[in-house]
Amino acid sequence: MDGITVIPVRFDFDRRKSARLRANPKRGIGFEEAQEIFAHSYYLDQRSDLPEQYRAIGWVGERLYVVIFEVREDKEGEFHDACLLLVEDLGRVRQDAR
Repeated sequence: MDGITVIPVRFDFDRRKSARLRANPKRGIGFEEAQEIFAHSYYLDQRSDLPEQYRAIGWVGERLYVVIFEVREDKEGEFHDACLLLVEDLGRVRQDAR
């Protein structure tokens, strides 16, 4: 039987950088909002080996975004390091096009 696995994800990010991204007309989204990508189905692949980075493509509201992140680990376990998170808006796409 197939099922859906939900894995909680922790994020760490620079709030000042998040505010700058949100204020940038080309981005228009901060790290806080970008976390929504991981709350829905999303595409994930490995972007590079050194440093080990991943690319997630998913929806935030009615917009499609690409997020680049690294997975790091601390005493509490794994977390997504959003210090290096890049958010790229792929443009306004209708939800029913998914």
